[in-house]
Amino acid sequence: MTTKSMRFVSALGIGLLLAACARAQAPDEPEDASGTLQVPLRANGRSGIPYQLVDATFSYSGPSTGTIDGGVFGTAEGAAEQIVNTLPVGDYSMVLVDGWNMLQLAAFPPEPVAAELISPNPVTFTILPADTTRVEYAFKVGGEIVDTSSGALSVVLSVDDGLIDDFEDGDANLLALGDRVGSWFVSNDGSGFQSPPAGTAFPTHDGLLTAGAANGLYSMRTFGSGFTGWGAALGVPLNAPDGLALAYRAIGYRGVRFTYRSTGPVRFVVTSQGTQPPPAGTCSANCFDDYGIDLAPSPTTYTTVTLSWLDLAQQGWGTPIPLVYNEVLALIWMLRPGPFDLTIDDVELTQ
Repeated sequence: MTTKSMRFVSALGIGLLLAACARAQAPDEPEDASGTLQVPLRANGRSGIPYQLVDATFSYSGPSTGTIDGGVFGTAEGAAEQIVNTLPVGDYSMVLVDGWNMLQLAAFPPEPVAAELISPNPVTFTILPADTTRVEYAFKVGGEIVDTSSGALSVVLSVDDGLIDDFEDGDANLLALGDRVGSWFVSNDGSGFQSPPAGTAFPTHDGLLTAGAANGLYSMRTFGSGFTGWGAALGVPLNAPDGLALAYRAIGYRGVRFTYRSTGPVRFVVTSQGTQPPPAGTCSANCFDDYGIDLAPSPTTYTTVTLSWLDLAQQGWGTPIPLVYNEVLALIWMLRPGPFDLTIDDVELTQ
C-alpha cells in the first residue's frame, strides 16, 4: 500500500511509527517464561487528530510462530485500541502483512487516509531477560511523532502529518492534514502583471504546472513582470477556515521544507500574529517585518531547501519580536520587482 501524496477523498494523511518493546523474564524466572505483547492501534498526532490502524496483521516467527491481528477489520466501530499477546524469550522476525489500512477519527464517520510504509519489513528483534527491545515500523505522510508505549512488548503509533501540499490533487487548497485549512493565493503591489491574477481564486489546474513538476504531475507556479513597488508574492495560510488567517500552532514542528525553481531571488517568510496588524495580527507599529530568509535564484533546476525556524530572521527595519510557533499565520514566497517565474512543490512542515 503506497502512495506519493498520501491523500484520500478527505485529503487527510498520516504517518505512523510502530515500535515494539519487549519485556522478557526476570533472572529468577524459568527459561520458558513469556513476555507480554501489547500493540496499541490508536494514537493522536501532535496536531491532536486521532488515528486508528485497521486490517492489521502482524506475523512473527522465532521461538514461537504465529499471527496477531487487530480484531475488527475495515472500520473503527468496535475496533480495539490495542491487542495483547504473549511471546517466549528469544530471537524473532515480525512482518506487517499487506492489507492494512488507516482511519482518521476526527471525522464522523471515520475516514480512510493513505499512508506509506517506509521502514524495513520484516524487522528482527530479540526478547532479552529483564530487558526491553524496541522494533519500529515507520509510515510516511508528513512530520510528527506520538509515543503511546506503555512498557512490556508494545507497538507504538506515531502520527506524521506535516505535508502541506504536493499539488497532486490539482487544486489550490492545501491538504487537510494536521488541522490545517486554507487556499493558495497570489498578491502584488498593483504596478505590474502577475499570472494567475491577484485577488482571484486559483481555479482547478489554473496556475498549476501540468508538465515539468519537481515530483509527480503538478507544482504551483506564478510568473510576471513590470512591478515597481515591493513586488509580488505567492503564499498559503495554515489556518483560514473562513478566509481570514488565524493563528496555527506549529509548535510541534521544527521548520519547513520545499522544492523551488526561480528565475530571480526569492525571500521566503513566515508571517505571524506578532508581525502582522489587525485583524489577523497584533502588531501596532512598524509591521510586516516577518521572519524569513533570502533564497538564491535557481532558474534551470529544482532546489530543495530544509529550513529550521532558527534559520529565519527579521530584516531589522520593523518592530523586533520573537517568532512564536503557536502564532504562525502563513508561508509566503516574496518576489522582488522585475521579471519573475517561480515554481514550488512538495511543501511540508518538518519534525
